[in-house]
Amino acid sequence: PAAPTAGPAATAPAARHQAPDFAKRHAERTERMKTLLQLQPNQQAAWDKYVQATTPQPRPAAGERPDLRKLTTPERLDLAQKMRKEHTAHAEQRDQATRSFYNSLNPSQQKAFDELTAHRPGKFHRGGQGERMGHQPGHPHGPAGQPMGRGA
Repeated sequence: PAAPTAGPAATAPAARHQAPDFAKRHAERTERMKTLLQLQPNQQAAWDKYVQATTPQPRPAAGERPDLRKLTTPERLDLAQKMRKEHTAHAEQRDQATRSFYNSLNPSQQKAFDELTAHRPGKFHRGGQGERMGHQPGHPHGPAGQPMGRGA
């Protein structure tokens, strides 16, 4: 008999666990924003810098990242500090590009930009600090989803 083929049912569980395509979402969002802002030709250079500064950077592949288990505690701390500095530098570049772009907009475009970029509660930010990423306040979970601090 012929070997079974992998059909849609065989690939469905894997598809559910794929990481979101942040670059694609960012491109769609920026294209929508550009359309809504009705940019003028003299605003294009500031827009290009803004898009470049706000485009998500790809994460290094697993083979490109250091194996933290092989590092000493001081080495891990040094790596964490280096990564924080890089993150801060990227954030400052994004902020500067955003300010520069914002200053190139006319008042009605600025108002639209303010509305488009306001952080609104969404799927992963439902309320306060404890409710992010689907966690409900008062329901902490330990390893493997097991409740913590409940009997022993």
